[in-house]
Amino acid sequence: MYDYFEEEVKKETIVLFNIKNIKESSMSEYKYIESEPKNSHDYYSYFIKRKEQQNNFTKEEILEKMNELRNESLLFYANKNPPEDKQLESAFRQIKLSINFPNKPNALSEGKFYTISQGNFIAYDSKFFKKLYEMPNMVDNETYFINRMNQTSNYENLKRVISVIQLENNDLVFAYAIGNKNILRSDYEIAIYRLKDKEYSLFQTIKEGQTGFSTQREYSGCMGYPKHYAVLFLKEISGNRFFCISNYGFKIYSLNEKNEYCLISLGEHIDGQQIIQEISENKFIFCNKKSYGMSYGSPSHDAIYIDMIEVNEIKNFDFNMAINNSEKEKSIEQCKIKKLFNYSTYAGRHSLSDCALIKKKFFIVMIDNKLLIFDAIFGKLLKKYEILIDVKDNLYINTKMNIKKWNNLDDNEFILLMEGNVILFELKEDENENIQLIIKNQSYSQNIKSYDIDNIKKLSEKSNKFYIIDHYNKYISLF
Repeated sequence: MYDYFEEEVKKETIVLFNIKNIKESSMSEYKYIESEPKNSHDYYSYFIKRKEQQNNFTKEEILEKMNELRNESLLFYANKNPPEDKQLESAFRQIKLSINFPNKPNALSEGKFYTISQGNFIAYDSKFFKKLYEMPNMVDNETYFINRMNQTSNYENLKRVISVIQLENNDLVFAYAIGNKNILRSDYEIAIYRLKDKEYSLFQTIKEGQTGFSTQREYSGCMGYPKHYAVLFLKEISGNRFFCISNYGFKIYSLNEKNEYCLISLGEHIDGQQIIQEISENKFIFCNKKSYGMSYGSPSHDAIYIDMIEVNEIKNFDFNMAINNSEKEKSIEQCKIKKLFNYSTYAGRHSLSDCALIKKKFFIVMIDNKLLIFDAIFGKLLKKYEILIDVKDNLYINTKMNIKKWNNLDDNEFILLMEGNVILFELKEDENENIQLIIKNQSYSQNIKSYDIDNIKKLSEKSNKFYIIDHYNKYISLF
C-alpha cells in the first residue's frame, strides 16, 4: 500500500529565511518538478525524474522557480525584521537545570518525573527534583532483563513496569508484564495505587488481556498465526480515564459508581501509536508510524496513519461473560474510526512530528517537511505546506523538525524546532473561516541539538516551559 497527499488540497510552499547552523549533511537539495505521483505505479518514474530533473530544466529555469518561491514566502512573514519576542528568546536561551539519574528517567504528569531504580519507583517534582514519593518492589525493563540473563531471581514470576501514568485525581496507574520463560507470551496486569495520608497503597488490580477482541493474525512470509496480545503503553485522558494501548488496538478505562476502574470502550486499531491527541471528551486523533519489513513485491518502508476515534461508552456489557466472538465484535463497533490521512512511499523512510491543537478546532502535525492542518471537529484536511530552507543561495529540505504548541491568550500559536532554530507561527482565521499561517518571530538557541529535536517535550500543557529527556545517557534537562 502506497498512499500520497490528496490532490484536492493544494500544496503551498513556505521558505524559511535566516536559518542558522544547519548541517548540510542533515539536508537534501530541493529539486523542483511539476507534480508528485498520483499513485504507486507512478512513483518509481517520479523518483527517477527527480534524480534526472537537471536534464528537464535549465539552470536558469530552476533559479527562476526558486526565486518565485522565495518571493511568495515573504507573504507569510508578519515583519521582514520581526521584533524581539522576549518570551520566545528566554524559553530556550539556557538550560536551567540538568540532573543525571542512576536509571532511565521518564515524565509522569504535569511537572513531575519518575525513575525506577534498585527496585524502587521514585517520583520527583520539576523545580528542584525533590523526591515526592517512593514505592518499593518495582522492576523496570532493564533490571528485568539483567535478572533473566543472570538468573539471579525467579524471573518467571517477576512483574516489569511497562508504563506509568498519573490521573487528575492523583491515582497512579501501572501497566505490568508478568515474566514468562517465553518473553513473547507474557501476561499483563494493570495496578492502581491511591494516595491516602500522603502514602500510596495498592487500590485495585485489573487483569489485562485479549478479552473483548476477536483473535487477530500476523504473518511471516506466507505463514499466518494468531497474534499474542501485548500491552504497549498507557495514556491518561480527561475525566480520570485512560487508554490502554496494545498491539490489538485500544481500551478505555474509567471510574464507575463504586469509584473503581472498569472498561468502558475499546476498538481495534493498528499498533505503533506515537501521538494521541484529545479533541473533546469522546473524540481523539491517533497518529501512527509503523515500519514494515520487506515482503513479496514490496520493499521495507514506513507508513503513517492519522485517524479520528469517536468513542461511545459500552453500557451493561460484561466482557468476561461474553460467550462468543459476535458479542465481542458488537462491543468493538461502539468506537467509530475515521481515516483522515495515510501516507507511505516506495521504500520510503518518513518522520512524524509531535502535534499542536489550536482553539480545540485545528490539529497540526508534520510528516517529513510537510506541515498539515486538519479540521479537528469534522476530520478534514484543510491545508498542507511544504517547508523549505534558504541556505547559501539554494533551497533545501530538512526532515529533522518538530512542532510544539505555544501558549498565548488567543490560543493560536505553535513553534517549529529545527537544530537550534525556533520559529513562531500564528494561525489566523478570517470571518469567512479561511485560515492562513503567519511567521511572527524566530530565534536561535545553541542548547537545541539535532539529536534533541525528537526529545523536547512541554513541561506542562498550560506553560511554555520545556525539557529534554535523554534515556540513553539517563538525564533530564530543564529549559
